[in-house]
Amino acid sequence: MYIDGLYIRTNTGFVADGTIIVGTYGSGGTGSALYCNAYHQICQGTSLRAYKTNVETLDDASWIYNLHPVTFDWKDDKEVQVFGRQIGLIAEEVQPYAPLLTFNDDQTGKLRGVMYEKLAVPMLVEMQKLRREVDELKAKLAVA
Repeated sequence: MYIDGLYIRTNTGFVADGTIIVGTYGSGGTGSALYCNAYHQICQGTSLRAYKTNVETLDDASWIYNLHPVTFDWKDDKEVQVFGRQIGLIAEEVQPYAPLLTFNDDQTGKLRGVMYEKLAVPMLVEMQKLRREVDELKAKLAVA
């Protein structure tokens, strides 16, 4: 199997319908997202500290307020038929604010898309900031 643009293909053609089992997920248990690693292998992601270095706290993600959520239809008829109307972001608009949320094509280096699964982290940062703000305002109101 190999990645061709947005699709996973085999030497015999496109894997369109059916099940792809990676690891032991097919026998039960919990699941996690699959990623293409630096070696172009499909793998599970990990959040373990043991695999990370230069860990720093993300204190500000206010740039998320600059993102422009959209609804859209795919140009490809098959995509329209399978997925219908969609919601999302435009990679070209996300990249200037959050390049860590975008990815490029390995061969051409051109911008390819948005890694939506990573968007939850900056949203959590901003949600925590809002919570602190609300708590501070509540405390001020209680004193007044």
